[in-house]
Amino acid sequence: MICERAQLRIGVLFALPQERKPFRPIEAAQQNLIVHCSGAGRENAARGAQQLLAQGAQYLIVCGFGGGLVEEVMPGTLLLADQVLDGAASSPQVYKPNVELFWQAQQVAPPQVCLQIGPLATVNRVLLNSAEKSAFLQKLSAIYPEKPLGIDMESFGAAQVAAAHNCPWIVVRAITDGHRDSMPFDFNVLTDTQGRIRPFPLLLAVLKQPQNLPGLLLLGKRAANAAKMLALYLQNLVAVLQEPLP
Repeated sequence: MICERAQLRIGVLFALPQERKPFRPIEAAQQNLIVHCSGAGRENAARGAQQLLAQGAQYLIVCGFGGGLVEEVMPGTLLLADQVLDGAASSPQVYKPNVELFWQAQQVAPPQVCLQIGPLATVNRVLLNSAEKSAFLQKLSAIYPEKPLGIDMESFGAAQVAAAHNCPWIVVRAITDGHRDSMPFDFNVLTDTQGRIRPFPLLLAVLKQPQNLPGLLLLGKRAANAAKMLALYLQNLVAVLQEPLP
C-alpha cells in the first residue's frame, strides 16, 4: 500500500560507492531520504534492504550498475525492471514491483535518459563476454517464458526482502556493458566480498595483459556516464514521490 507522501521515507539501495557518487549532491538536498551502499551480491543487497527497512524506509528503490543482454539495452541506458528473476534458480523465482510505484517510475525519465522497461535477472557472478551471456540466456529460456533484457547481482535479494515486508519497491539498473561487450579482466577474481576492486591483483592483471588497459578505461568512462544518468533519473523520481498528494 502506498503511504501518505508528507511522511514518506524513501530508501535508496546502491551496491557500490561509484554508483552512488553522482547522486550524493542530490540526496543532500532531499528530505526523508535514506541511502545505503550494501556491497555487491544478492546476500549483501538483502542485508542492505533489511537495514533500510529497519531505519524506517517505506519505499525501496534498488539501483546501481547492470549489464545488457539485448541490442537495445546498451551502455548508458537505464533498465526499469517490470519483474526480477532469479538467474541462479532451477525453477521460476520471480518478484514484480508495486504497480503504482512502477507506473510512476515510468513517467519521470528526463529527456537525456534512455529508459528501457523489461525483465531483469540477478546472477551470482560477472558474465565476462557475449558467449557467457548467450549461454545464460539459453539456460534461462528453459525456465522463464520472458527473456531478460539485463542482468545484475543484487536486485533479487533486495526485492525478496522488500516483498517479505510488504514494502513497495522498484529496481532500476544503469547499464555499463552491452550484450556484445567483453570485460577487460575477470572481475570475479579481482574484487573482494563487497565487490570492491583489489588494487594489487588488478595491477598484476594489467601488467600481464596491458593490451586490455584501454578496455578498462572505456569501462570506467561508461560506468561514470551510467551513474550520471542514474542520478538524473533518481532526482526526478524522488521528487515526484515526495510531492504532496492532491
